[in-house]
Amino acid sequence: MGLHEPIVAYVCWCWTSGPALELGQGSRKLQVRPGRPAKSEQPYSFRALPLVPLVAVRRLPFLVASLSAALGPACTSFDTSSGTSASSSSSTAASSSSTASSSASSSRTTGLTSSSASSSADAGAETRVVLFGGTPGDAYLGDTWVWDGATWAASTANGPHPRASAAMATLNGKAVLFGGISDIGRLQDTWGWDGTSWTMLAADGPSSRAQMAMATLDGVIVLFGGSVDSTPGVLGDTWTWNGSIWTQVLVAGPPAREGAAMATVNGTVVLTGGTGENGVLNDTWTWNGETWTPVAVSAPGFGPGACAATVDGTLLYYGTAGPVDTWVWAASEWSELSVLGPGARQEAAMAPSSDTLVLFGGLPNATGDGGATSTALGDTWIWNGAAWSNPTAAGPSARFAAAMAPF
Repeated sequence: MGLHEPIVAYVCWCWTSGPALELGQGSRKLQVRPGRPAKSEQPYSFRALPLVPLVAVRRLPFLVASLSAALGPACTSFDTSSGTSASSSSSTAASSSSTASSSASSSRTTGLTSSSASSSADAGAETRVVLFGGTPGDAYLGDTWVWDGATWAASTANGPHPRASAAMATLNGKAVLFGGISDIGRLQDTWGWDGTSWTMLAADGPSSRAQMAMATLDGVIVLFGGSVDSTPGVLGDTWTWNGSIWTQVLVAGPPAREGAAMATVNGTVVLTGGTGENGVLNDTWTWNGETWTPVAVSAPGFGPGACAATVDGTLLYYGTAGPVDTWVWAASEWSELSVLGPGARQEAAMAPSSDTLVLFGGLPNATGDGGATSTALGDTWIWNGAAWSNPTAAGPSARFAAAMAPF
């Protein structure tokens, strides 16, 4: 598919009182509230890209945290305390009906094949983690794997189109996957994994993108930023997914970026680092469900494609500078732990599994400064709250830029 001219929707409202207005239809909605003017400019564009340039761009260094500043919020599009408006509720009901009919045709059944002869019994939904896609560097992958806390099992389920750099988060016991980049360009579809099958939840929503960040807070998934195939190449918009509908949140926030690390801890989403229009960003931001706030912190250090996840109330960040690059977020500060880790790598996948974190794969970073080699990794590492360990369980093939989340 070639490059098409973008279709741009521009909306500008300004009023001082009255109820929120909801614009758009289907699974792509925009809700604006009284206050400052609200502007939505969402281009839709598609372009088929070869994988090699993607991999080359992907090796740019990103991720370090420090001070940044931002404007206050312009307006809020999602109210987590009172829920959606009456008009939104009716739209949600219509969307749910459409999703239900879509599920009948889109649901993909599965079986699981253990990657180990001594596969343990199901350890419970809070323990299991699903991994999808990624790339070894010369192709896009579309396989599904499940980690049960001890072993990997390959799923025979048909699923989303093969892709890398998708985002995944958990909502209502289901792993939700969005976007990514593939052989047909960047994507904007939303899928759900319930442990046995993949179901397409929405065909549209945020514009097509890859390398965005997603996390769950107060019963909704929040998505920020990502990369696109147009100038300046990065996005700085905020969206929420309530299980049925994507809604753009019109608030001031972090500068546009791709490849940020983001996770939720103690009722707050924490976002750090990434690559912006002018290079590596060195900031940390928090999201409370309504507004973004910049936080002044000491930086974890440079590390392209670092990852973050939360377990037992602790947010853990694993960087790419070397075997000692494990950080925790507590009391609005980053603190480095003096522990040996999985080794220098970028774009690994990491997610909580019961009372541990599981990290898989990535692209080796032999020099610790963003100079990744070309051979992807296929190893599994476990964080138990005090130390990293490397189980010998066989698992997915070597890859980086995979998506992973518990369910």
